Amino acid sequence: MAVIFLCLILILRNFVFITLVPALIAWIIAEQKPKYAFLIFTGIYFFTGILFFCSGFLSPKFDLPAHVSSRQLAFIEIAKGGASAININPLYPNFRSFLNNAPQALNHSLMRPYITEYLNFFYIPAAWEIFLYEIMFLLFIFFRKKKPHFS
Repeated sequence: MAVIFLCLILILRNFVFITLVPALIAWIIAEQKPKYAFLIFTGIYFFTGILFFCSGFLSPKFDLPAHVSSRQLAFIEIAKGGASAININPLYPNFRSFLNNAPQALNHSLMRPYITEYLNFFYIPAAWEIFLYEIMFLLFIFFRKKKPHFS
């Protein structure tokens, strides 16, 4: 059943599938060796990052950083006509640009829209949802139990 859903994700949202594959591989390996889970996840994500940034050396057709950069520029052009556009720094197809834009990308993908950002009515539910996720995350960090108690 999981394979069917993964194929469906591949067909409908291939960019989600591509980011899901390293996590699934790391999870499967870490299940076998839980003692080394942190090293497994770190190693697989490090290897995936190197593969991502070196993909242009294999073939210019498979240059993933250039593809991501061009998609961002196209998205910026589309968003200029909308009412919900936010200012973002342009992304160039190199490691330094991706590294410099990472804090802004994380902010935009995990924190926005802010609870104080009411540009239109549809921002309100999204802002409250993200705000509640942030509160739940803080509650998890400060009030989690170290070891589960099973009866």
